[in-house]
Amino acid sequence: MAVSIDNTPAGASQAEALHHAYYDSDDSIVFEGDWDFNEVIARMEVGETQPEIIGEFGNDNSPCVLPNGNIVSLWLARADNPAGNHELKVMNTDGTTHFVLLQQDTADIGTGCSR
Repeated sequence: MAVSIDNTPAGASQAEALHHAYYDSDDSIVFEGDWDFNEVIARMEVGETQPEIIGEFGNDNSPCVLPNGNIVSLWLARADNPAGNHELKVMNTDGTTHFVLLQQDTADIGTGCSR
């Protein structure tokens, strides 16, 4: 399975870029997409052609799927982050719960995890 800039979530225009793809244990692809509403984390299920956005986090970058299914990413400009730095965020598989693991600026060069 592959994902391209032509695969877009509902209501979005073609992506400007896709980054940092990781396979989840169910073979879905979790990746960063830069659509017209900004960088977000998305999941493309096996057999689907339209990715779904995970959570409601703008400027979310460089996802990494952990063995338990949680997703680590670099979140930029969290509302209560006055410095506007990239922070290390952990969220559950559908983005409904999260916590910030590291509240200091983290370089956005990818999280570099592997299974």
